[in-house]
Amino acid sequence: MLRRFLLAIMLVCIAVAVLGCAADDPSIVFEGDLYSEIEGDADRRELRSHESRRSIFIEPSTDPDWDYTVAIDDKEYRIEGSPNSFRVEFPDGRTLTRNHGSSTSTGSAAPGTATSFEDWDRVDSIGKLVYGAASTEVERGAWTPSPAGFILVAMGLLLIFRPRWAFFLDLGWRVKDAEPSDLYLAVAKIGGWAMVIAGALLGFS
Repeated sequence: MLRRFLLAIMLVCIAVAVLGCAADDPSIVFEGDLYSEIEGDADRRELRSHESRRSIFIEPSTDPDWDYTVAIDDKEYRIEGSPNSFRVEFPDGRTLTRNHGSSTSTGSAAPGTATSFEDWDRVDSIGKLVYGAASTEVERGAWTPSPAGFILVAMGLLLIFRPRWAFFLDLGWRVKDAEPSDLYLAVAKIGGWAMVIAGALLGFS
């Protein structure tokens, strides 16, 4: 029956949506360690490591020249800027600046300031922790290919423009010269539109 066919399609849509939500891991990776955000007040975020149980605290800076203060291992870093351009002040007073372009990333520090690869790794980690990924990466909400969404759209279009094929696959092959009713064709088209919409929505991340 068409009802069973459409019910199966809806169950597939629900399963794909649930699996898609489950795939969005709320954990945050910071310098190779996995952290989860602990519920707190709106002005202060706490991230706790899954393994070492150490915490990172992020809160608005009391200094108007800086956006946030990030406390890591009882050391405070200050940061100001945006995902593509920000500066970080280390506990020892050094300030490192990072700029992300369309194809390259550059860093700068005051003349005579000693820096290491570990320092720049920390700058990048803190910047991504506070501001998120630079906008040169795929933005949230942008269209991305989705196999499940493509399949749903294709099947939906088939139901919309060739509902008789659905009838044949469902019942027509069992009965010789069987013809679908107008109601059957209408329900098939409605189900097709539902599948097209579901498939299109799954194409967004």
